[in-house]
Amino acid sequence: MQTLIRFLVTSAVLIAALAPPAMAEDWPTRPVKIIIPYPPGGSTDIVGRPYAQELSQVLGQPFVLDHKAGATGAIGMEATARSAPDGYTFTITAAAATVAMPATRKLAYRPFDDFAPVGRISTLALVIAVHPSVQATTLKEFIAVAKSQPGKIHYGTAGIGATSHFSGEYLKQVTGIDIVNVPYRGSAEVQNDFLAGHVQVMLDGQILPHLKAGKGRLLAFIDEVRHPDFPDVPTIREIIPSWEIFIWFGMMAPAGTPRPIIERMSAALNEIARKEDMKARLWPVAQRPVTDTPEGFAETLKRDFALYSRLAKELDMKTE
Repeated sequence: MQTLIRFLVTSAVLIAALAPPAMAEDWPTRPVKIIIPYPPGGSTDIVGRPYAQELSQVLGQPFVLDHKAGATGAIGMEATARSAPDGYTFTITAAAATVAMPATRKLAYRPFDDFAPVGRISTLALVIAVHPSVQATTLKEFIAVAKSQPGKIHYGTAGIGATSHFSGEYLKQVTGIDIVNVPYRGSAEVQNDFLAGHVQVMLDGQILPHLKAGKGRLLAFIDEVRHPDFPDVPTIREIIPSWEIFIWFGMMAPAGTPRPIIERMSAALNEIARKEDMKARLWPVAQRPVTDTPEGFAETLKRDFALYSRLAKELDMKTE
């Protein structure tokens, strides 16, 4: 009898191990959850919504956003890592929670062990924008103003260890200015306080529509190309040629998600990124859809983790 039980258990394990690739041909057969590790209205949510809508069309099942905000994205990332690797939970996340924060502290998830990379889906052109109360129309003028008022100008970020935080501290390092970080739970909250004048500097592209309306001044794009709607605004490297930090959003799954599902999701994301209407939807909020592969994304993660680890040490941002 025990021999029979061992045989049945062994057979069940083998069937379970072999089943995912076969099931991937029909995947998905029910709604798929996409965890957004930031509050609604932020940059990750803004890129996640159109991709979720398009994935529903391409793959024939609802793709539902599940916001799990907190700890600069760590709560949502941990929830993803602990989810079943069955192809029905993914996350759209930013470089902050994926490689920047892990470079500064120990977290409940391991960025290279607990996730399966699917691919980058967009790049984000961070902006350097100032409130109208700041008497500067160019980045060079702002640097001069900031140097004349050390510790008096505040910039808002999506949290300690966020890429906007890294970018702000890096800007301080390379220019010698002294501006003070004010951390929030997400970029939507930063935007509200920027518009109200509670923080005078914002480093997030979602503020662009308000800058167009004259509610702030755009000094530079932290991107490698100029924005087509702002052809006269320089990129950061036109002013600071050594600048290294550039931002992306990407999709990941829990480690162990069947490879055929990862590949099918990657192909669907690339199909969506090539659509002209995606470009039209994302450019106004300073995002550019991009195509990628799981392997390419894995290389990006390794490269950027090394970058943020070095910067965390240089900028004294390590908390543990």
